Amino acid sequence: MSTETAARVGALRLTESLRLWAEAERLIPGGSQTNSKRAGAFALGAYPIYAARAAGCRIWDVDGNEYLDFVSALGPVSLGYGHPAVDDAIREQLGRGIISGLLWPVEVEVARGLLDALPGAASGRPRAVRFFKGGGEGTAAAARIARAHTGRHVILNAGYRGWPDVWAAGRDPAVPAELAAYVLPFPHDDLDALRRLLEANAGKVAAVFMDLPYSGPLPEGHLAPCATWPTPTAPSSPRTRSSAASGSPSAVARPTAAWSPIWPSSPRGWPTGCPWRPSPAGRR
Repeated sequence: MSTETAARVGALRLTESLRLWAEAERLIPGGSQTNSKRAGAFALGAYPIYAARAAGCRIWDVDGNEYLDFVSALGPVSLGYGHPAVDDAIREQLGRGIISGLLWPVEVEVARGLLDALPGAASGRPRAVRFFKGGGEGTAAAARIARAHTGRHVILNAGYRGWPDVWAAGRDPAVPAELAAYVLPFPHDDLDALRRLLEANAGKVAAVFMDLPYSGPLPEGHLAPCATWPTPTAPSSPRTRSSAASGSPSAVARPTAAWSPIWPSSPRGWPTGCPWRPSPAGRR
């Protein structure tokens, strides 16, 4: 399809978007700084590429076409573009500066607000907030924390987590293939596959990562069958048993359960009885 033909698919004119995209492909690897926004992931020539402005729930492309924006900047613009309260807060901080070698009080304010708003405030568990620039970085940090806490290395994962090596292993030839043994995928809707992975890797699983599929929410109570599963355990090796029996300092005690991620019950279907919650005795 020629640029001119593609620019006139249906009644939508995208001449300027396609001109900018052609230049971007020469200047930027992949044409975009964000893979999930790259034009090739959509209907190239029939889908807008570059925005000129946005307000409320509407966005205009560089060719003057107007749209209702259901994409919402891939999620974060939940209040719409140019919400007065958000814009006022940004202007106020801009007047003070936005980057410095010192911390800003607003970091404490936002952390406090998040902890007050998130479920589980009355649980009595120590809680804290750490900010990250994106989901890939945040989930990579969560995987590292889980591995440090449990002393295990295997992660079971359903869903997309971004481009860091911890998640790209096994699907990107640029990442050492050996790392794929430590991140094992399973389908969102196949709890039997999850159970088989837990059993096959008993005593090795640091955490289970799972999110909602792009196709829509999971059925209410989707994880309820997990409540009936016994906690997978692995027999200790002869070396560990002999070390423990002899009182050797090389015998290191590790947490004994594989069920670690903490998800509160919510309208989106996480069951109250799912064992992926902390035990009354403490961290699991």
